[in-house]
Amino acid sequence: MLHVLGTSFILKSAMKLIWPASKNYFEYTISGKHLCWLLYLLLNTFTFKVAGQIKQWDKTYGGTKTYVPYDSSNPITHGSSLLQDMVPTPDGGYLLGGYSDSEKGGDKSEPGKGSIDYWVVKIDESGKKKWDKTIGGTEGDDLAALVATSDGYLLAGTSDSETGDDKSDALRGVADFWVVKLDTSGNKLWDRTFGGDKYDNLRAAVKTPDGGFLLGGTSSSAMSGDKHGGSRGSADYWIVRMDATGNPLWDQTYGGKGYDNLQTIVATSDGGYLLGGTSNSGISGDKQNRTRGKDDYWIVKITSTGIKQWDRTFGSSNVDNLQTIVKAAGGGYLLGGTSLSGSGGDKHGSSRGGADQWVIKIDENGQQLWDRTLGGSNNDELTDILPLSDGTFIIGGFSNSGISGQKSEVSQGGSDYWLLKVNNLGQKIWDKSFGGQQYDYLRSVVPAPGGYLLAGYSDSDKSGSKSESTKGFVDYWLVQVVLPPQITSFTPEQGLPGTTVTIKGNHLQFTRFVRFNGVKATYQVINNSYIKAVVPGSASSGYIEVETIAGKTTSSHLFTVVQPSILAMAPNEGAIGSTVLIMGTHLTTVKNVFFNGVPASNVKVYYGIFIKVTVPEKAVTGSVRILLTGGGQATSDLPFKVTSSAVSVAPAPPLASKSMVAESIQIVPTQVTTYPNPFSRSSSFGLTLAESAIVQISIYSEMGQKIYEIAPAKFLAGTYVLPWNGLTSQGQPTSSGLYYYHIAVNSKVYSGRLVKIDSSH
Repeated sequence: MLHVLGTSFILKSAMKLIWPASKNYFEYTISGKHLCWLLYLLLNTFTFKVAGQIKQWDKTYGGTKTYVPYDSSNPITHGSSLLQDMVPTPDGGYLLGGYSDSEKGGDKSEPGKGSIDYWVVKIDESGKKKWDKTIGGTEGDDLAALVATSDGYLLAGTSDSETGDDKSDALRGVADFWVVKLDTSGNKLWDRTFGGDKYDNLRAAVKTPDGGFLLGGTSSSAMSGDKHGGSRGSADYWIVRMDATGNPLWDQTYGGKGYDNLQTIVATSDGGYLLGGTSNSGISGDKQNRTRGKDDYWIVKITSTGIKQWDRTFGSSNVDNLQTIVKAAGGGYLLGGTSLSGSGGDKHGSSRGGADQWVIKIDENGQQLWDRTLGGSNNDELTDILPLSDGTFIIGGFSNSGISGQKSEVSQGGSDYWLLKVNNLGQKIWDKSFGGQQYDYLRSVVPAPGGYLLAGYSDSDKSGSKSESTKGFVDYWLVQVVLPPQITSFTPEQGLPGTTVTIKGNHLQFTRFVRFNGVKATYQVINNSYIKAVVPGSASSGYIEVETIAGKTTSSHLFTVVQPSILAMAPNEGAIGSTVLIMGTHLTTVKNVFFNGVPASNVKVYYGIFIKVTVPEKAVTGSVRILLTGGGQATSDLPFKVTSSAVSVAPAPPLASKSMVAESIQIVPTQVTTYPNPFSRSSSFGLTLAESAIVQISIYSEMGQKIYEIAPAKFLAGTYVLPWNGLTSQGQPTSSGLYYYHIAVNSKVYSGRLVKIDSSH
């Protein structure tokens, strides 16, 4: 039996490899030529609790189960599909990639080409399959990585196939790097093979700034074929740089005298790359640090042309296998993998169980900042990390631990998908498990509307979190996870009913309700981070609440609902058909005016503070009500008296500028209003004069010092808007606080208070 970090494999003979993913063994017949290579691949392939994280949907994609006679008591089975990678696509969907030995059937629309083939599945955002493609040569082809491009996809993996079917190049050694370029519909454009005289196992591929690609993996080949560097030890890191059409530009080999297994590549901010994997080499070759244990994390920093700049080793006393490296939002990188080590060396956390997830934060120069050990009482392996813009991380892997350590939920089967969120220091925020009754291995985590999409493979039938039975012996399995919503801000922070408010936050895609202080609002989801909602007509000032299928959240501060007001009517009595000027606040969106319930005609709004209307037929004495387009309304404090004779209306006074005059209406006594009050930048005085008068305005500070004055001037009878820009007479801005105004109209003085507030509130 071969045990690789918690996953057991049984070699029944030199001809069969059996994976005990269930009671029905997964068997693969191999020739002596391929036995060592498959063992090599296996060694390198398998190396929250907050209410509201829910599964929105899950999907199973697989082929069909086939039994091929091998001997009378032990037939060979085909029908296993193991997902290795997933990438978002420009149309909002996803491309799934892995390898399969299944024949045509189930979700697999094409027959197999060799013993194992690349299998890619294109799905939309809801998991509906759009198309699938089987790509392979005559023997075994194992897809490891996907790269999305502007014109399609790059599939990257390892092949031991000779020329034939989809493979156009001859085999270089025992196994080679093999890349295939597809268009957006999955049609093959070209393929390329790179290799030396022995085993070359591709594990990673990234896009380069010029549209080309950098491929990376592990090689035991000497200088031969496409490999221009000699072997450093038993196996080395090997990278191949190629252009956008697959032509090789250069290659480089890095390693020590032992075994060095590359797993991941990430682009760095200086245009170079960071290579990561596992090593048991001591100080030798390109490795400048001694071993810490049996196997250590080993990272190598290179320039854009492959020149090594530095390397770092991290490990403890036992086996530590690095799986992935991601750039952190705040700078530096997070290394993630699986560890069998206890505390010691570079590892500061004790072992939680058999195997634990181990993450290390390093700076741009590779210096360790902190590390965290995450796990339960059994085996917990890390396969992917998703960095978030706020500096936190989503960690994905699989676990067979029960409730213990950082694992808050029971195990549902042999192993489950295990998802954690950690803060910028690696401390757990929440965790969540998904699985069926058998073995479920998570391989990839990507952002998705409202949360995250998890992808891996499973041999579980319908059970636990899994809603569909297997189609083959092992299938691709996707889980869409939706997280509770968050509101981070909204603009504007106050407004009339009918105002459109933009709400910014996280996980808003599946919003079901938006409420303003408990009143449901109409809304439009723009994307996962933005909602536009309309303030309801009956809403009052209060908190904004967003509810999605995963829970609800409330804003941290109030939204102020501004309602209109009626300050004065001039005249306040008149006959049917006469003109009335209504002065108030927030009148821009007035939809109608009612005189004791009868709608008025000829409604015109000026400057947002005046309404000119005609008293309608059938109007009787009573209150006046205004209605805004968005539903806001206001009612006059005093009734309007309907008389039998019309009231004369004078022309606009010639002494006032057009920007200050709304209408000139006689017979009402002098009235003074201020708006807005409180104010942040400027305020205005509304002045209605029954007859011509000399008017002077003075403004005083709280201490009684005169700071602003409008010199005495003659105004004819009418209504005026006199603005104050919030500055002193010398043009200096005033501070927030209390002010007093005195308005002298002939010999009578009208006084009041003004409050200036900080514009940031």
